[in-house]
Amino acid sequence: MERDRQIDARSRVPGTARRVLVAVHGREPAGWDLEVCRALTPSPQTAVRLLAVTDVPSPPAATLLPSARRTRARARAEWQRLEEANVTRRLEALLAGLSVVPEVVWVRVEDADPGRAIVEQAAAWGADLIVVGVDAASWLERRLLGAIHERVVARAGCALLVMPSGARSTLRRWGGASASGRGRQRAATAKGGA
Repeated sequence: MERDRQIDARSRVPGTARRVLVAVHGREPAGWDLEVCRALTPSPQTAVRLLAVTDVPSPPAATLLPSARRTRARARAEWQRLEEANVTRRLEALLAGLSVVPEVVWVRVEDADPGRAIVEQAAAWGADLIVVGVDAASWLERRLLGAIHERVVARAGCALLVMPSGARSTLRRWGGASASGRGRQRAATAKGGA
């Protein structure tokens, strides 16, 4: 409780250091890094931390054969390597575009909930703002695992900036059929949008 009051007091004093946590989970859409670099124009007092999150779930296995366990361990290690390479590419793109040199912290998520890990890291660091990208995973992955940005929004205890992709395309969805039998198209709006 006392810590929350200190953070609130620090954020109201002009010229004090702000803490911005940029979460990189590897499922951001193309062009996301450009949008983050445009949105973040930190002052010299702003501390920026890039949080690299890798999520390789480990479902339980019922095999007793040693060769099957070794094969599964090799597959999981390769999956982890691919996840780390994907996040590293996104980190390098962000580092090339940011005007400040941020601190980079890696977190391996073991419980298949990167959203909770991002919020926990932000709370432990005392972040004033979390920047996270929209989860661009396939519909099936989002349905099974949930969207990372939605889990961060549900749990965040500080300000949050959810960054879209760099492509400025308008989302469209097909409406129902009209009385004339032809369908109409209308723009989809975000929650609370006009």
